[in-house]
Amino acid sequence: MERQSAKLNIKFSGEKLPRGTIDVYDLANTVLATAQVIEQIAKKENILENRKIRIDVSALKLGSFDVDLIINLIGMTMTTGQTLFNLPAGINQIKSTLNILSGLLNVKKFLQGEKPTKVQLKQEGKMQKATIYNFIGKNITVNLSVYDALGDKHINTRLKEMFQPLAKEGGEVESIKLSSGEEIKEEISKNEYQYFGGEEEKIREDSEIRGIVSAFDRKTGNGKITLPSEKRILFEIAVVHPRDYEKIETSILDSLKLKTTLIFRGEVVKDQTSNMTKIIIKDVTMEETLI
Repeated sequence: MERQSAKLNIKFSGEKLPRGTIDVYDLANTVLATAQVIEQIAKKENILENRKIRIDVSALKLGSFDVDLIINLIGMTMTTGQTLFNLPAGINQIKSTLNILSGLLNVKKFLQGEKPTKVQLKQEGKMQKATIYNFIGKNITVNLSVYDALGDKHINTRLKEMFQPLAKEGGEVESIKLSSGEEIKEEISKNEYQYFGGEEEKIREDSEIRGIVSAFDRKTGNGKITLPSEKRILFEIAVVHPRDYEKIETSILDSLKLKTTLIFRGEVVKDQTSNMTKIIIKDVTMEETLI
């Protein structure tokens, strides 16, 4: 009987997370949804004919909150369908499935919750690739299997459930990290949970808003603005020229440190009920004050 296996580590992190304990529903949602995503990808890649996939949870580690999923692919014969990435029969297809999951998380973060503006398919040797463009014209190239998974509604639903603990207001989990050897090393933070919210239609319009920066991640250019109404919305810097980016970043850091009010100009994103959820920043100026 053929058997392949891999280990996927899930690590929950957060300053408020009590040492070695976690809300049972946060744990259950993430572990169950992760297992379902892996199984759905395997089904989509036709590797479960005459096989089954079994996913076990190993003993929990003391200290920081880690959990290992032990993923086993068990079958009598090799599948006669399409093999993952068109690779030879000897390849570890569980590890290849985790590669797809890693690529999918990477693309989700790249698209930042939006649909691709353009996709180009091409052949590179024996591999089919997809070049995906985001809303500011940048692109990323992935294997076709990753792009196919991106369009699967079942996979997208489970991905959202995987990171549900990050959506809880005042929750203890601040990030969830997945790792498995060289196949997957991805970490999703609270600010990035919005990228896994599905394909709901959004309203976009050019506008300007006033607010104070309440959070900022210099690595991604994303953060949060507190509006005069005390509502907090997300923001993202969307300029390409280094000089323009540096000017905006400096103003944002000053606002974060000194609690100064800024005027943000750019593309405002609203949900289907016209509630403002995000601004894609193109320019920032200091609010003028009367002396």
